Amino acid sequence: SIRPSPSDPAASFTFLLNKMVMGPRTSSRSSESGESRLSDVSDDSRLSSAPSSSDESSASKPPRMRLRASPRTLSVDLSKERTSDRPYVGTVALLNNNDHPVAFKIKTTKRSRYSVRPNHGVLEAYESVDITIAMHYRDFEDLKALGPGAQVGGDKFLFAAAKLEPLEREVLQLLKEAATSDDEADEAKREVREKTLMAKIDAFFVDKPKHERAARRVPLSFENPVAV
Repeated sequence: SIRPSPSDPAASFTFLLNKMVMGPRTSSRSSESGESRLSDVSDDSRLSSAPSSSDESSASKPPRMRLRASPRTLSVDLSKERTSDRPYVGTVALLNNNDHPVAFKIKTTKRSRYSVRPNHGVLEAYESVDITIAMHYRDFEDLKALGPGAQVGGDKFLFAAAKLEPLEREVLQLLKEAATSDDEADEAKREVREKTLMAKIDAFFVDKPKHERAARRVPLSFENPVAV
């Protein structure tokens, strides 16, 4: 480029301003490499200062619900004598380890074989409940009669829970009070109300996001079948 004459102050000012903005002119190759290095540094500084997408997702990810079932496994000794109509299997302590109430329900792979009490309900924050599981006497005798060495498949129990919002909690409380009211002498009506309560609990599980649901599986095994 043509340098301005020293006698032209305006032209000199314009030349110096352009030089400050554009930098010294070098060869085409060195200019390209210099621009490349500056671009790399600039990109690195932006990446180091800006949070990554994984950091943003982990920071905004809501905590998952915590549900505890103890013990984690159950077993039935078929060699023992049972005299009651519902041989006792065991008790599972279910703990709502959250700072909010949850609705819970219990399912099993062999519904007709067991009596589970309670099989649904509400747990307040950090509350626990003992779930009693008993096997019907008829099924116990059938399994016991398989004889020594028999391979008896195990059953499974699913303890599921879902977060309850305040309004949902109030609805369940009203349904529970209606189902267990002593003022109503009609057993059939109480049974209908109990089924309504259970259906409402099931409905709460449908649209809940994953982080507002939790489940624990407790397997049950059979030991020592004997001939009778």
